[in-house]
Amino acid sequence: MRISSSIPENLALACDASALHEILLNLVRNARQAIGEEGVISIKSAVEGEETLICIRDTGTGIRPEL
Repeated sequence: MRISSSIPENLALACDASALHEILLNLVRNARQAIGEEGVISIKSAVEGEETLICIRDTGTGIRPEL
């Protein structure tokens, strides 16, 4: 497994840090389960105007459309 990240050094968020930590941890754990040993998890963040975007992607197969 490999994790890559692209997060601005000066990123500052006005939020509940504990809740954000729990959300991100759950997303990364789910991604880890989806990719197995050979996959990649990518974490990116960007600021667009007054919004902060956080994207977590993985190379797993995804959820079947019927689910």
